[in-house]
Amino acid sequence: GDLHCVSNEAIQVWTTAKNGENWFDSDGNDVSVVCGDFFSMSPSTFGAKDACFGAVYDRAAIVAIPPSSRPDYVSVIDSLLMPGGQILMVTVDAGRDKGPPFPVTPGVVEELFSTLGYIVSVLDDHVGDFGENSREFVFLLTKPKT
Repeated sequence: GDLHCVSNEAIQVWTTAKNGENWFDSDGNDVSVVCGDFFSMSPSTFGAKDACFGAVYDRAAIVAIPPSSRPDYVSVIDSLLMPGGQILMVTVDAGRDKGPPFPVTPGVVEELFSTLGYIVSVLDDHVGDFGENSREFVFLLTKPKT
């Protein structure tokens, strides 16, 4: 469908879902991009009672926030992701302690998500864009179905 904007006081959603159709409860063939304060989001932000996303793509999000904010970040994602949903996450370890980007290694991702029962798979691990000492990681995280 055509891309259009759905707004309320908290968010803007650009979606291909049909007008009048709940963009998060569509036939699964639509794409939506949500713009707003991530840390204030919950299912109720979208008019939903429960988690309303089937998948999440994180490219340079978790690496941009300070390490102390990571548990809150994971909590928001977990509250929005439906059981069985998946996260495709790309992180980096630039080989330095200062950030952003803050280093997010497989050990960090495992520590953050495995306590919630997520299955963490490393899909790729290669030299990153920050020199030969940097690493870029690609993860597939799967939320438990129950």
